[in-house]
Amino acid sequence: MRNWLLIFFFGFPAFGVTSVNEFPEAYYQGILRESPSEEAQIIYFKKWHETADQWVQTHPKDKVAQFWRFAFLGELAKLKKNLWALGALRDMKAGLTALYRNDPHYGYGASCRLLGKIYQHAPRWVSIGSMSGAKDCFQKTLKDYPKFPGNQLAWLLWLIEDEDFAAAGQYLSQVEQSVATWSKDWGDFSREKALWEKDLFKAKKLIRGAGS
Repeated sequence: MRNWLLIFFFGFPAFGVTSVNEFPEAYYQGILRESPSEEAQIIYFKKWHETADQWVQTHPKDKVAQFWRFAFLGELAKLKKNLWALGALRDMKAGLTALYRNDPHYGYGASCRLLGKIYQHAPRWVSIGSMSGAKDCFQKTLKDYPKFPGNQLAWLLWLIEDEDFAAAGQYLSQVEQSVATWSKDWGDFSREKALWEKDLFKAKKLIRGAGS
């Protein structure tokens, strides 16, 4: 309990992490913080990435910790946007590919979904970014776990970025019909609901804008 309170009030595992379950809580706390400075976010995710990395070193077979280490690293790379970040994305690409091969089921295909987002958003000129690579990842996760909202929204946003607004509009109706399931227990990913709501709002706005 004390460690959870420290995470809640200060954001850092001051006396060390005692359970891998602390990583998703820390990740979503960082993602959902209101109006933090970029510098504060860099410090936050750097600390948690280092903590997850230390955990993996002492628990090398812990695939859950491996995933959250990459999740923290991804947020850090998005914030830094420099040559170090490009190297981090390359490491994530290789690491997530291997992780998905060894454990395709955690988080409803979480490692493949995160890999897809790297392909989708990384710069094309560094040979990491690839819309076709993102498409392959999102289709895999959607095939394996079609009811998970994170997989549905990842595919919906991919269709929009690919400017296939007709398909996006049709799929949007399917996503909206599943909103009632968002409140169910999705394990470590239940706190993503706030992100799903933002993504759905963004998708609706972009689809409406394309049709105007």
